[in-house]
Amino acid sequence: MDTKDELTDLTIKYIDKHAKDDKPFFVFLPYTNTHIPRIPAPEFDGKTGNGPWADILLQTDTYVGSIMESLKNNGIDDKTIVIFTSDNGGDFYEDNSFPGMWRGTYFTGLEGSLRVPFIIRWPGNIPARSESNEILLGADLMVTLAELIPKLEAEWLKVEPDRPFTSTTIEELFIDAYSSEKNLGTILSIAALFALLIAAFGLFGLTLFVARSRTHEIGIKKVFGSSERAIVYSFLRSNFLMVAIAGLLSIPVTLYIMGKWLNNFPYRVDIGWWVFLIAFLIATIVVLLTVSIHSIKASRINPVDAIRYE
Repeated sequence: MDTKDELTDLTIKYIDKHAKDDKPFFVFLPYTNTHIPRIPAPEFDGKTGNGPWADILLQTDTYVGSIMESLKNNGIDDKTIVIFTSDNGGDFYEDNSFPGMWRGTYFTGLEGSLRVPFIIRWPGNIPARSESNEILLGADLMVTLAELIPKLEAEWLKVEPDRPFTSTTIEELFIDAYSSEKNLGTILSIAALFALLIAAFGLFGLTLFVARSRTHEIGIKKVFGSSERAIVYSFLRSNFLMVAIAGLLSIPVTLYIMGKWLNNFPYRVDIGWWVFLIAFLIATIVVLLTVSIHSIKASRINPVDAIRYE
């Protein structure tokens, strides 16, 4: 049987060979002629008289019918599972009414509204002409196909021993899709750590400078009865005030930048208030540990030595 379509003819020859050898087989046949641009094969061009789309439907029906006829001629049509489906459907740009996760358009992670037919022929298990409105994801098939990979690889090497067999799992696709975000997160984490260390060392040096420049002031305060706690508090108060101002200024900037970035994802989390609280607590702890070292040391200086300090 010659359909003048290379993919179909190769599939029929593959079926004939395995049926003759009485071996199980798997065929993935990616017809693309229903996708734009819709150009029917020459022998089907204008055959229906209803335009190229109708010609392509007739073409696809003829090719699939040839494959089904091959299964029947080889006596294996009753024990062969045949699945006919596609990856996506027609797009539209008007507001759609599909609720929940079954919504969206092309080029988004939500392509649920682009529903396509899923036809399966499984004699003895699925009654002929039965219908179901259950939602089935194309990815659901991958779990079953993943179990067939070792057998597929063995069969592939028999047909094409010089060409390596390659396969990709859903997990690998997700890892690859979000690898740039993962790398960006690692870079930002390292940059944030260095920024925190630089800020801590800078604050440490600034506190040392301020403590030495205020040595006379501290000595006079202690002479007039100021306690060590009050002196330490005077150091911490000014630094905590700067942390609070910096924290308030960072909130709108962070919300804007993170909001723009999160809009790139169909499923995303909200930025909770606790994120800013944790950041403020970390900054507060860093300031407390950094400033306390010099402020406590300065508060314990002898007033006489402090007044004489130059």
